[in-house]
Amino acid sequence: MRAGDGEEAVSPFRSLDGLLAAAKPILRNAARSPEHVWFSIQSVDLDALEDAF
Repeated sequence: MRAGDGEEAVSPFRSLDGLLAAAKPILRNAARSPEHVWFSIQSVDLDALEDAF
C-alpha cells in the first residue's frame, strides 16, 4: 500500500484482523476460481525489517 506521497507503508495494517479482512475477498475469489492458486507463508524477521528502514 502506498501513502498519498507515494511512499510505501512499512506496516499497512493496524492489526491482524485488518490484514485478514483485507485478504478475505482475495481468498474468496481465488477459492471460487477454477484456476489453481499457489502460495506460501513465510516468516519475517521484524527486527531486520525495522533496521532496513
